[in-house]
Amino acid sequence: MRVLGKAAIVLLLLGLSACGGKGKKELHEQGMAGTVVDGETTEAVDLAALLDPDGLVRNRIGARRWERLDPGRRIDLAFESFYRDYPPATRTLHRNRVQERLIGASNRACAELKAQLLSQEGSGILKSIAGVTKATTRIVTGIDASRVLTGVYGIFSGGGAFNDELFASLTTQVIVAGIDARRHEVHERIIAVRKDADIASYTVEAAVKDALYYHDQCNIFAGMMAARDRLLGSPPQG
Repeated sequence: MRVLGKAAIVLLLLGLSACGGKGKKELHEQGMAGTVVDGETTEAVDLAALLDPDGLVRNRIGARRWERLDPGRRIDLAFESFYRDYPPATRTLHRNRVQERLIGASNRACAELKAQLLSQEGSGILKSIAGVTKATTRIVTGIDASRVLTGVYGIFSGGGAFNDELFASLTTQVIVAGIDARRHEVHERIIAVRKDADIASYTVEAAVKDALYYHDQCNIFAGMMAARDRLLGSPPQG
C-alpha cells in the first residue's frame, strides 16, 4: 500500500514541495496511503532553511530571484548548498539536526492527530468499516479520495487481514497505542542506522526521507495494523 512518492509525501505531510536524492542507507522508499494529519494544523517545516541555515543560496542568486523559485527548486538548491557550502567536518551534525527538526515537527503534528482520534472515542465513527472510511475521507487533507478508499478497502480485503468482528474490537485507545508502537519501532531503527554513520554512508537526503517515513506512520491505518498484529500475534511488518 505504499503508493505515495517522495514528493507527494513532502507535500502532504510537511508543507514542502519536493525532496530529492538517495542515500546509501535509508529505511524506505515510499510512504503509506491514508495519512490523516490535518494539513491546516500541521507545522510547515522550511526544509530549505534547515539545509542552508545561513541563506547562502539566497544571497548568491539574490532575494528577488529566490522568491520567484518554487519550493521544490529551493529545496534542490539547498541540498546542493549543504554539500558545496558547508564544511565537511560539520555535515554529520548538520544532517542529524535537520532530521531531528523534522522528527520534532512530526511529533507535534502526530500529537494533534491522536488528540483528534481520542476525542472521537464513543462517537461511533470508528466502530465499523464504513465508519473508518467516512472518517478517513473527512480528515485526510490533500490526497485523492479514491486513493484513500483504495487504501482502506485494501486493509479489509484479501488474506483476512481485517474483518468487521476484529475491527469492532478496536478502540481509539488501541489504535493510538498502535501508532505509538509503530513510530517507536521506526524511530529506533532510524537511530540505529544513523549511529556512527558518516555523511557518505548516510546522506542528508536519506535522513530526510527516513524522517518523512517516520512521520508517515502517524496514521489510522498504521495504528490499525499494529493493533491487528497484537491481537493476532503476528510479527510487526517493517
